[in-house]
Amino acid sequence: MHEVKTMNAENRNVEQVKSLLDQARKAEANNHCCSAFELFQLALTLDPARASTAYRAARNLLDLGRITDAENLLKSNSVVPEKKRWVIELIFGQLSMAQFRPAEAEKHFKNAWALNASSTS
Repeated sequence: MHEVKTMNAENRNVEQVKSLLDQARKAEANNHCCSAFELFQLALTLDPARASTAYRAARNLLDLGRITDAENLLKSNSVVPEKKRWVIELIFGQLSMAQFRPAEAEKHFKNAWALNASSTS
């Protein structure tokens, strides 16, 4: 019985994350960066292993001009699968450019490229 309750809770969590991500993507598509960030952040608290969610939340913070907050968000997200590490390097490169640190940005962009040279992002 306990196992069934746990599986139902996990299914609700998965559905909730999907719903939040759908809403966040719609907000992002409509250039509602603040709403998109809030929704991505909620999804991230429910499923911290989603590197793309952390990337998109940070990207929206960057679009809002909250550069330090975006950087702190990425630094605090320690659960990044190796195959998605390039995404985090990419956003760190974008953050470095926004902070007028081109040499540091170049390092991050090179790392992202080395980790996933086949990406079109």
